[in-house]
Amino acid sequence: MTSDAYDNISVSASGNDRALEAGNGIVRFAPAWVPRAFCTPGKRIRLHPDDYFPLGYGRGGIDERWLASSIRADNGPETGDHEGMSLVLDPDGGLLPFAITRDNFELWPAKRREVIVDFTRYQDGTHTTKGDVVYLTNVMKMNDGLMWTNSARAGSSDPAYKVPVLKFVIGDVAPDDSLVPAPLKPLRPLPPLPANWQSMLDNRLIFRVERAPAHNPVDELEWQINGHVFDPAVVTTSLKNPAGNTPAAIQKKGSFALWEIQNGGGGWVHPFHLHMEEHRTVMRNGIDTTHGDPTHPDDVGREDLAALDPGEHVILYRGFRDFVGPYVAHCHNLAHEDHAMMFGWEIAP
Repeated sequence: MTSDAYDNISVSASGNDRALEAGNGIVRFAPAWVPRAFCTPGKRIRLHPDDYFPLGYGRGGIDERWLASSIRADNGPETGDHEGMSLVLDPDGGLLPFAITRDNFELWPAKRREVIVDFTRYQDGTHTTKGDVVYLTNVMKMNDGLMWTNSARAGSSDPAYKVPVLKFVIGDVAPDDSLVPAPLKPLRPLPPLPANWQSMLDNRLIFRVERAPAHNPVDELEWQINGHVFDPAVVTTSLKNPAGNTPAAIQKKGSFALWEIQNGGGGWVHPFHLHMEEHRTVMRNGIDTTHGDPTHPDDVGREDLAALDPGEHVILYRGFRDFVGPYVAHCHNLAHEDHAMMFGWEIAP
């Protein structure tokens, strides 16, 4: 194995095949461990290096892939430029089935976003000219590790809060073969969802993530799942579901199930990541989201991470088709993960 902080890795069989082909038999991955400052939100954002244009930018559209930092790395003067950055897991993963026209997007820790930007004209329809300067700005204010305080999605953006992230200078007119996909035009299929998926709701598995009682800021076991601290040798058990069952988080290979992830509150946001296959969000806060959710527009895509605002809960349709063995699910605020916001689950033969 070789290490490169921006090479794509995958946990699915098809993704592994693509990675092996791209690397001529070498799978590239990046270690995730870095010392971290407690509850300091990541404030860096970078373009994928394949999307740098050292010879200049034309006035057409460019396809960009954004990577979000999970939390600030704190290695002192030897900290590398890319340390603490999250990774694109797989070139075909985490994508929407169709394009969404928008002027902003959220980038939660470990989320991936692909956008096509049209630099030929402004939003009011007027054309750009050579020498014009356009900025990508961060408008999502986050003062501490709890959650954002201003958000375009929530309609609470602070017009005075615009942190420049990237500067674009409009150049000469250039040949441009890129296309802005038509809204709702199918681009890629979603994982299949059975027509009777709602019949699986009563026996779903339920996991609640929450702060441990009487927490100590330096305690390694600061978070709990379903009232229990993480034990790598133990498979977590679901909370009691509507069918009255408390099933263990053990899934048969080749099976499918509904899992509910609950944010236990306390004013925290949690980007909760589930290892193995990508899932589909089918419900959020008790509402069917299989046809979209304006409060979380990206829920309609394939994801391996559930974005949980304070007090929210989501139900995910998951498949367990590839490899047997133990796995984990964890918060991708890595200060939370490092302090035991994690649980173990398993795929059985």
